[in-house]
Amino acid sequence: PMKDFTVNGVDLKKNFESVDLKGVTVSVSSVVADNFYKAENTIDGKKDTYWHSYVRKAGETIGLPPFTMEYTFPAVTEISGVVYVPRQDMNVGRATKYNIYASTDGTTFKKIYEGTFDYKGAVADFKPSEASWGNTAMKAIKIETVATISGYGTCAEITFLTGSSGTKIENGETVKETT
Repeated sequence: PMKDFTVNGVDLKKNFESVDLKGVTVSVSSVVADNFYKAENTIDGKKDTYWHSYVRKAGETIGLPPFTMEYTFPAVTEISGVVYVPRQDMNVGRATKYNIYASTDGTTFKKIYEGTFDYKGAVADFKPSEASWGNTAMKAIKIETVATISGYGTCAEITFLTGSSGTKIENGETVKETT
């Protein structure tokens, strides 16, 4: 079952279902070496854990955007959107510009969507953001974070959506969790 989310007063659970994450694997292009901020935190169901990209030392050029989070499903799955929950304790690493890529074989990816998440710099902006592009069959999805707050990458939770009948969600509209 899907968590309760609304966009412009429309309850998304009436139009979308969350995708079962059982058996989903995740990999990232960059991660803190201590294994505490690991990729799997983005699908553990807990907002207080998160993935964090490599933390650069003074003078290093590694660990800069873009960052990728790649999710592989056990079978080809219809995905119509994503809900991105940013890190909840500070704005460091919050995604502001992103691309979505789909793969039917888990290897070759095609760009299917690009967008921005509005961020005004307030704690209230730690809420989930959503993007929807319509049902697309895929074995794997790659979320590429092109721009972030402070040049690091973070993500607390990702929820994938299926079922695009009903409300058409515009690029980067903000979702309010109403649990």
